[in-house]
Amino acid sequence: MAAAGEGYRRNRRLCLGVTALERLFFKQGEGNEYRVSLRSKGEVDIGAIAKEYGGGGHKNASGCSATGSIAELKRTFREKIVEAIDAAGAK
Repeated sequence: MAAAGEGYRRNRRLCLGVTALERLFFKQGEGNEYRVSLRSKGEVDIGAIAKEYGGGGHKNASGCSATGSIAELKRTFREKIVEAIDAAGAK
């Protein structure tokens, strides 16, 4: 099993100046299997994203497993996070 991890911090500010995304981290298992860790602040519900992949946790701290190329998973999770940030800003 590979122990490689790939993570990045990307802050995106809502119109109210609230930091939304704290962390998105991918840890590679075997092949194209990844453990995904998500952290957010404020009203951004990243727990709903983790649940889509059979994971769980809390509104601001969740995790799941996902299979695919790292490039595709990054793109997919970024899109879902942007949607969650936009939804939180609309409340």
